[in-house]
Amino acid sequence: SSAACFFSPSGRTLRLERTDVCAFQDGGLRPRFSSHGKRFYPLFGMNKPTTRLRDRIRNNILRVRVLRKIISEDRAQIVHSHHFGTLVNVYLATRWLRCPPMLVHTEHSQPDAEADNLRRILRIVPYMLKRLDAVTGVSPRISQHYVEHMGVPARRVWTIHNGIDLERLGRPYDREACRRKLCLREEEVVLCVIGNLRKEKNHVLL
Repeated sequence: SSAACFFSPSGRTLRLERTDVCAFQDGGLRPRFSSHGKRFYPLFGMNKPTTRLRDRIRNNILRVRVLRKIISEDRAQIVHSHHFGTLVNVYLATRWLRCPPMLVHTEHSQPDAEADNLRRILRIVPYMLKRLDAVTGVSPRISQHYVEHMGVPARRVWTIHNGIDLERLGRPYDREACRRKLCLREEEVVLCVIGNLRKEKNHVLL
């Protein structure tokens, strides 16, 4: 859409006429957002994989500085983060600003506490989550997880389901032609999964 909407606790819908987007990498997302009048800030060069602790700290400091500059200059009123790494960067970038924005964070799954890249960060995430203006989950189970296991006040947790265009799913199609195109026999069972190949999605069990 050409504008973002934020639902306040009072039930009012606030329409935001301008939305800025920050991404770790440049690429196909830039023209999509730019075509809707969004300002796109690629943070490439600051997210290069590295095993050296010094380089990782430097990358994080650079990201925090850039985000702080963007948020301050644009006088952002609401900042939305997704994924814990982004949450840490945004939280630090907005500390001690003269006019701090409202902070909203969204998660799509429960954190995998055994994942190597999350073990350290999960020690500080609950502290930050409890100090945000709102936390949203894509299902009641995810939202409840942040209340029960992360200590986020229930009054600040909202469930916003992923939007699915049912009209597109209901379009008629030629089933036999699709199977021929994929070289599949009539009796073969077809299972389609769309998503990231991540441990918490448990593709092994599937």
